[in-house]
Amino acid sequence: MSMVKITCPKCNVDGQMSLLDSRYEGPYRCWKCHENFLLVMDSNAVKSCTPMSQEEFAYNLWTMLQELHGVDLSAWDPDFSSDPESPDFAF
Repeated sequence: MSMVKITCPKCNVDGQMSLLDSRYEGPYRCWKCHENFLLVMDSNAVKSCTPMSQEEFAYNLWTMLQELHGVDLSAWDPDFSSDPESPDFAF
């Protein structure tokens, strides 16, 4: 696992992301300006950081969570709802 520095293209503030793999393509939100980006990294280096709408960000985030769910063999925690519309939802 490595911590990777990411400089926001909008506000130029540095952020960090913890990666298990040296490659990543997915949503990133700047902690300072809250702008949404599609981040592409390879060899722990930023290759592109493209602005995205809130809808695109949500779609990419849910897609990533669905992929994680697809490989997670654990049963859903009975203390939480699996329905994203429920106030008791947790992923």
